[in-house]
Amino acid sequence: MSVFGFIRQAFANFRNVGAVAGSSHFLVSRMLLPVDFRSELNIVELGPGSGNFTRSILKKMNAQSSLAAYEINDAFYQLLRQQIRDKRFSLKHESATELLQSFAPGTVDVVVSSVPLAMMPSEVKHGILEASAAVLKPGGLFLQYQYSRSDLKLVRRYFPNMKTMFALLNLPPAIIYVGRKSQ
Repeated sequence: MSVFGFIRQAFANFRNVGAVAGSSHFLVSRMLLPVDFRSELNIVELGPGSGNFTRSILKKMNAQSSLAAYEINDAFYQLLRQQIRDKRFSLKHESATELLQSFAPGTVDVVVSSVPLAMMPSEVKHGILEASAAVLKPGGLFLQYQYSRSDLKLVRRYFPNMKTMFALLNLPPAIIYVGRKSQ
């Protein structure tokens, strides 16, 4: 998708997109640093948008790993469906709150989230975070970026073992939450 196509989607659906530009290579690389891609991983991506994280994850993960992505925006869903053909990848046109419909509790190694928590109603935020915590294995990673710290306490409620990092070379600069599910 072109930059202008992304911007058009951002303005048409700002509450669901939550960004004015796609994630930068710097943000993607920085956020994925804690993931050990040498291992066989079951990864879930929430809100893949135009696929910047998706493509990078697929390049890094091994042949035995899998990536399931949840996208509710019709244009982004169609784009990913057409552009990404990889047997390790599955795409769902569903809300991230539906994770437990596809994954049993404790079966996911990593959740990578680009969903704009700050733009969502409280019950949806809680639903996404609760489902993410439920599907993660003990010790599993929850990775989320945001443009403000407004939901830091909420995310920490579900992932108390959390640290933050910054991705300054992104438009706008982003805060990365790195949470680990308790053992």
